[in-house]
Amino acid sequence: MTSHAVSIDAGTIKLSGRFLPATNGQPRALLVALHGGTYTSKYFDTPSSSLLELCASLGYSILALDRPGYGTATSVPFDQLSFDG
Repeated sequence: MTSHAVSIDAGTIKLSGRFLPATNGQPRALLVALHGGTYTSKYFDTPSSSLLELCASLGYSILALDRPGYGTATSVPFDQLSFDG
């Protein structure tokens, strides 16, 4: 299984991430994974242990997003990196 790179418009910034649909075609739910500091969405999709592949094989679609300041959204102004921003 191969995840797909995604780009999501979020107001004035563009977020990136990885998506993998459920393998059975009828997802039980959509799971959203958010990484911690210093990582990116690839943290959840490593060759040795992929959370994306595990979820897809169990019937869940999964979206791993890059937080603002990571991935393609590295040029986000500092005042927009908080929850209020």
